[in-house]
Amino acid sequence: MPSTLRDQRFTDDTVPMRLAILDANGNVVSTNRAWDDFEHLNGCRSPRFYGAADYIEACRGSTNQYAKEAPLVADGIETVLSGAANDFRLTYPFHSPSVERWFTCLVAPLPDTGGVIVLHVDVTDWMSQIDLKNAVESGTPVADSRQSTVRAWRELSVLVVDDEPAVLDATGALLAAKGFSVTTAGGADTAAAVAGTANRSFDLLIVDHGLADARSGGDSVARLRKAAGHDLPAIVYSGTPDAAERSVGGMEAVVVCSKSSGADALLAAIDGLVENRIPTPTG
Repeated sequence: MPSTLRDQRFTDDTVPMRLAILDANGNVVSTNRAWDDFEHLNGCRSPRFYGAADYIEACRGSTNQYAKEAPLVADGIETVLSGAANDFRLTYPFHSPSVERWFTCLVAPLPDTGGVIVLHVDVTDWMSQIDLKNAVESGTPVADSRQSTVRAWRELSVLVVDDEPAVLDATGALLAAKGFSVTTAGGADTAAAVAGTANRSFDLLIVDHGLADARSGGDSVARLRKAAGHDLPAIVYSGTPDAAERSVGGMEAVVVCSKSSGADALLAAIDGLVENRIPTPTG
């Protein structure tokens, strides 16, 4: 485990959403490849290329079309850094002449360092389902095959297990932004203790294949299922999907998802498990 923020390249480049680590003063310590690529494509200078930068001041000084939202992000980061809030999230538009996009900014504390992790998660697909979600909640009939998925997502409790802090935080933040109830664990031992707690019930496991305290993804799933007392549907999330596939063998209700495939692939894998778990409403 890295000992300092600057050593923590746990903002690793397998995380598909934009991610940055800030220190206790709001300075950028590290960013991942998704962050840098997005900045480059949109004509910005990524903090990775010009050293520590005051991200809070950069937000406050924004003069582009997103100047309205950027100061709100700055305020949110400051409230989390000060301890006045446990987290912060803001959904904002990032449209171009050719495409409409929406993102959710999520800020969470890093207690060991006094800094924060900042994520920008693409929620464009989710925003397109807002009308559908509202219709489901209000009981309005909706002629859409994804109705059962929207309802099921709202009901799902997910246990996410990864010993890379940035991947764990990013995956948890993504799922929370989509409406899941999320519990995270930094290893198989911790996850087994959580899964075995009498008052905790989970609908889905998302488990890293390469946990330091487990032999493989398949081994982790088997162990967590035993702790939970039943065969939970599971996704083995891996940077080495071929090895992960071998580890799960013929296990039922287990799918492998490559970390390099991005958030959409993970959500699609969840969709497949959800559709098998909850029948489409009739009548």
